Parts: sequence; C-alpha cells; structure tokens
Amino acid sequence: MDLKERGRVTPDWPLRENLLINSPLPEFLGFCSLGSSFYFAGGMGAITDKGIIEEFDDTTKLWCLKYDDSTYTWTWSICGYLFRRRIRPLVVPYQGKLYIFGGESSVAYWVDIYTIRSRLWERREVPSSAIKPGYMYPRSYFLWEDTTKPQKRTLIVLYFCRDNRQWLLSYDVNANSWGDVDCNFPPVPEYHSRQLLRLGCNHLVILDFAKVWYIYDLAKKELLAKVVVNDLDDSEIISDIFCCHHTNEESLIYVFMEPDEKVVDPEESPHPQSVCYARVKLQHPTFSAKVESKSSLKVGPYIHRYIFAVGDEARFAIGDDAIGDEGNQEKTLV
Repeated sequence: MDLKERGRVTPDWPLRENLLINSPLPEFLGFCSLGSSFYFAGGMGAITDKGIIEEFDDTTKLWCLKYDDSTYTWTWSICGYLFRRRIRPLVVPYQGKLYIFGGESSVAYWVDIYTIRSRLWERREVPSSAIKPGYMYPRSYFLWEDTTKPQKRTLIVLYFCRDNRQWLLSYDVNANSWGDVDCNFPPVPEYHSRQLLRLGCNHLVILDFAKVWYIYDLAKKELLAKVVVNDLDDSEIISDIFCCHHTNEESLIYVFMEPDEKVVDPEESPHPQSVCYARVKLQHPTFSAKVESKSSLKVGPYIHRYIFAVGDEARFAIGDDAIGDEGNQEKTLV
C-alpha cells in the first residue's frame, strides 16, 4: 500500500514542570528511533524564521520524543547530556542502548553510551588505531552478523567517505574492539551522500541515484550486481531508503528522493513542501527491480527533514542480542 499521512506532532518542549516553550530542535543533530520513541542528540542551534542561526547553550542534550498509546499523546523529555558537544553525530540503537559516534567540531575520541532502562551514561575510549582522518564524520551505519570468523559476532559497521575515499570501520560492542572491514565499493560520485541498506545476512544495497543500484556481498567483499531501475530517473538523488518486507525471494523497498528545486514555487513558499518516494520490489537472487508505485507526501514547508522507519527497531529490541531479519513487520514512516 502507498504511504498515508497519520498526523502531526505538537512542537511544545516541556523543559521542566509548568514550563513550556515553543522552540525548534537544534540544527545538525543526530537522531534515531527505538520502539515508540525518537531520540535527538547534539546539534549547533537552530535557524529562525528570518534565516538566522540562533545559538543554543544546551546542544549537548539528548532529547526524547515518546508516544503514549494509552493517551495518544507525544511527550518531550531530556534523557541527559553528552560528555561533549557533537554536531551531526551518528546515533545507533542496539541492545537497549544508544551508541553515539563521531560529530563535527568535536575532539571526542570516545563513544557516548546511553542505557534506555536505567537512564545511565557511560563512555568508551576509541583506540588510536581506529582513529583515521575523517573519523569524526561517519556518514551512516549498518549492523552485520559476521559469519566469516570461527565465532559468530554482531558488529556495528560505520561507513566513512572523504575526498572520494571510502572505508568501513567495525565495532564489536560486547568485546569493545574495533577493526577494519574491506571496502570494495564502487566509486562514489563527487560531493554526494551515498545511502546503504543491509538486506538479509550479507547483502548490502548501495545507492547514489535512484536509477542505478549496486548489490554488494559483505562476506565475499565483492560487488554482485548492478541493478537498473528503469522507471526511475538517473538524476534523482536518494536521501533515505528503508526495507519494509524481506524474504529469500524478494525485498520491498521504499526510496525517498531529495527535493527538486525546479518544482519549488518561490511565490507559494521558498521551501519544498512535499517528499517524493517510490516503492520498489527487488527480486532475489536475480537482482532485478521493478517500481510498484511512485507518489509524494504533502508535509508542508520544511528546511530539513528527518525520516524514521518505526518498526525497524524491533531488530534492536532491549535485551535482544539478535539482529533478526527485516521480515514482514509493519512499519510507519515519520
């Protein structure tokens, strides 16, 4: 089925009892979803209606926006503070904890870790062997159950790209160890943000533009296929990608495109007001793709957007060591 709008969230922030302020979230923050909660970390202030960046004194905070099923309401709360200010960090939910990596304008050579149930914080130092040029700028991540070693282990794999050079860095949470992962990815287009999506145990989908997809084998460290999606435009840039259904035979994938400046009407609004997307069925093991539908979500004027797939976090359930598979779980995009 196509995506449908479910409702909006009131942007009031409860900073403390009996005090509500209307304020935007900081710019350039890190974010993730877990269960019925959304988490926002770090940042560097916010852009006002006049286009001016308003500096905040509290950009080290970790915010939580939680949905209450019993009252059908959303509530903001503060979970605590990062050990150091981080701009655009990477927030990874795993085993009931939030692992916060990197962040520009930060010399934080450690990982901030927040435990959801106990609300306790800890930090782990990053060894010098893992700190390479560009370490503070992880672009994305995926979880990988590495079966290439005698003892199976689940890794958080961070993806980096700098000056057209790409590399992968793995982190074993249980062993608190870091390691390099061979990265034989296709060249990345200049000044472009590449999107990654893990499918099953060892397959990785690599996207730059909507029309051409690459299928990569993590175990063999090699490119398996180049998939051309005929009904998508080779000029459409992918901003987000989610898998809502996965079996051994097929995967159902939603891809979201960057806004097209040509269709923005400056007289109506200087900012885009919709989000274009396509639902694509990827067949295994032939790796052929077909567009099932294309549409757009009318979301109103926006400067930045953050898209969550609520339901993916079932793979990162509290106390659950397994990654699980993408399965037939229902997901909601926020």
